[in-house]
Amino acid sequence: MQRFARTSVAASWTAESIARPFSNFDFFDRCFPETGPVGPLRRIFSQVRLLGAKTMVLEELNPLGAKDLSEENEDIEKRFQARLSTRVWRLSFFAKAFSTKRGLASVRDDDFLGYAIVKQDSVPPSRSCTRICFYSTAHSPHSTSACSRTSSVARACLSGG
Repeated sequence: MQRFARTSVAASWTAESIARPFSNFDFFDRCFPETGPVGPLRRIFSQVRLLGAKTMVLEELNPLGAKDLSEENEDIEKRFQARLSTRVWRLSFFAKAFSTKRGLASVRDDDFLGYAIVKQDSVPPSRSCTRICFYSTAHSPHSTSACSRTSSVARACLSGG
């Protein structure tokens, strides 16, 4: 088990072009239809678009594959005294266009813009306990950008029905 979700091995892997005319809204509807509003994720997509992102690698992670996620899940289960259903994704953003793992292997460090860990928790039987959390870090070669090279970390949680 890895200590952090950011270093976990992915259960699935896809590369998706996010260069224009990619629609953030269609992506959210397709990949996160049950989460409701995803404001922080839209902000992240807006920032990486400003940084010139061309490719996003979307990986689904095993929620039991990282100690930080497992510990958080245990805390949530204690709080709600119910079994938790969790899904976790790592979204990594790149300034270089590619569509394969071979293309990813050719990416330079400068092409990496940042990543976000997206965690969706549901505590049955009430859908009102569904929430989505974002753990993100973003890098930019531009120090004046909202995302700094020194790695700013943000966390936002939304609750919805």
